[in-house]
Amino acid sequence: MERKEYKKIIGLDPYFQKYFVFDRNKNEIRLYNEARTTKTDIHTSYFLTKETVISNIKISRNIPEEDLEDILSTKAYEELELDTTAEYKISYLELPIDLHSKEREFQLFITEFATLHDTYDVYIDKLGFFDFIFPVPFLLRTLYTKEILVDYETHLFIYFQNSDAFLAIYQNGHFVYTKSLKFSFEFMAERITELKGSEVTIEELITNLSTYGLRLPNYEELQYYMQIFSELFMHINDILIYAKKSFDIENIDKIFISSDIGLIQGIEEYAQTYLGQKAYDFDFDYGIHVADPSVTHIHLLTILTTQDCLEEEEECVNFTIFERPPALWKRPSGKLIMAIAASLVLGFSYPLYNYSMAYKYQIEKLLLQKKYTKIHAKRVSLESQINHIKNEIKKVDQQIQAVTRHLHEKEQSLKRIFDKKVHYTMKAVTIADFAQNIKKHKLHLLELNNTNKEFNLLVTANDDKRITEFIKDVTENASSKFDITTKDINKTKGLYISSLKVKSR
Repeated sequence: MERKEYKKIIGLDPYFQKYFVFDRNKNEIRLYNEARTTKTDIHTSYFLTKETVISNIKISRNIPEEDLEDILSTKAYEELELDTTAEYKISYLELPIDLHSKEREFQLFITEFATLHDTYDVYIDKLGFFDFIFPVPFLLRTLYTKEILVDYETHLFIYFQNSDAFLAIYQNGHFVYTKSLKFSFEFMAERITELKGSEVTIEELITNLSTYGLRLPNYEELQYYMQIFSELFMHINDILIYAKKSFDIENIDKIFISSDIGLIQGIEEYAQTYLGQKAYDFDFDYGIHVADPSVTHIHLLTILTTQDCLEEEEECVNFTIFERPPALWKRPSGKLIMAIAASLVLGFSYPLYNYSMAYKYQIEKLLLQKKYTKIHAKRVSLESQINHIKNEIKKVDQQIQAVTRHLHEKEQSLKRIFDKKVHYTMKAVTIADFAQNIKKHKLHLLELNNTNKEFNLLVTANDDKRITEFIKDVTENASSKFDITTKDINKTKGLYISSLKVKSR
């Protein structure tokens, strides 16, 4: 059976002998004295904190997965000093830790098999099995998985039940610490009886707390309640001091307090006085319609936690030792029945199988022959088309090559024209520039020759300095255009003469 296909979740409260049933179609929860179940229903329950041992254990990261449970069990017996003569149910969660750490850390939830049997054996005849049994502190995790509470704060939960009370600390959506408190309603009734000197039943206590809270009209009786709750919150304060130091908790962001009878009026004043913080009720929007006022927060949290484990496939802490029976085909008897049936079917069907397969192959052969004729004709046609396309591609490639060569020639011609347009210095401009400089320096031009970008000038002057100044002037002011050089300056018949070579850049 696929567990997600359930219609109802049948929850057992073994401490009140009641069934809290969640109808998935109606999204509704109500209480029953008896419960009718079907094979598709999910069976779930919760287990008191005082019957649970919770501790963290570290092991080497090198331990293979197949040995994990045995190693954790062995270390639990050794480190927690468990009774070696008793058998324990151990469930665990792996805690997030630095991936580079050489160790892995696990949170172990432990209880005795004998306690589970004592609590649930009487209901097994009616229900047959339990898919889930959750320790109560683990139930609070659903407040974060369902996004009812934010997962970036540290929260303290305090809850009172008839036969148990507990506090639990969650940090950033993860369970950190829990402690069972002795101040259950049963203990409170006994303590008031002791203080008052006359018997006070648990029913009377619950009536007073649910009606008046901690604001009883009888002042004398109120003193007993005040004393008990003062002792309770001093005890809680001591536990918080220890927990903060042990788990590096800087501060508690919010405190939530409630009980199986709802909020106890006036208890928030004790939280403010002894813990120095405002306390809030379990006023959570569970998203479930509550059709019975006797449904407790624990019942609702158990349903939501069961949904998490079924629908969200969350890693769960599960104390059940009363497993759902496997499907018939998974049981030894079922496997034997299936084997016998399969043998009979094979024995009778073998001759028929041979005949039917021979006929089947003949039909398949005829169909394949027809299909081959069609496919072969199509193949020949496609090959012809492919060859034609290849020839066309070849022609196009040749045309592309011819056009490419033509474009390359055009490109080179354009480059030459561009070079002439941009970089070629007109001869007339060059000669005009030289004429101005020659006149400026009072030189006489005897001869001018030009080859490509080179000019040969033969000049004379009355003073050799005029020739050198002319060369210097061109060098300093027109070096970007011209490169001017001379081999020597000679004196002939009273005149200085020099052959200048000028190159255009």
